Amino acid sequence: MDPSGLQGFNPTKLGTALVNFAYGTSLIAKGTAKAIIGVATSEAGVGAALLTNSALNFNASKNAFIRGTVQWKEALNENYKDANIKNLIGVLPQGNKYDDPCEPNFWEYWKDWRENWKDRILDVLGAF
Repeated sequence: MDPSGLQGFNPTKLGTALVNFAYGTSLIAKGTAKAIIGVATSEAGVGAALLTNSALNFNASKNAFIRGTVQWKEALNENYKDANIKNLIGVLPQGNKYDDPCEPNFWEYWKDWRENWKDRILDVLGAF
């Protein structure tokens, strides 16, 4: 806590959160445009592919907003002295899982993910 009583924040992580929010917004715009074109061209046979691509854009935007929200909350709970160049990695897919100095680095995270992908899929399927 700051002696003046003001709560600090991590500006690097806050900036990364804003980038994720902007990216999510751009994906919503792209997905909406593709959905409109997909509906308009559905009789031509192109619509299904565009609607599928639109759904993927909406899903990716949801993930970007989730990353941004997690980073926003972390940024407000940290101090400006906690800012680190590694926080910038938070814009990458799953970036909030390896964007802090105390977390595994990018390569370690994805190596672990690759080695245990079958278990992760079974965990997801078991949730249904």
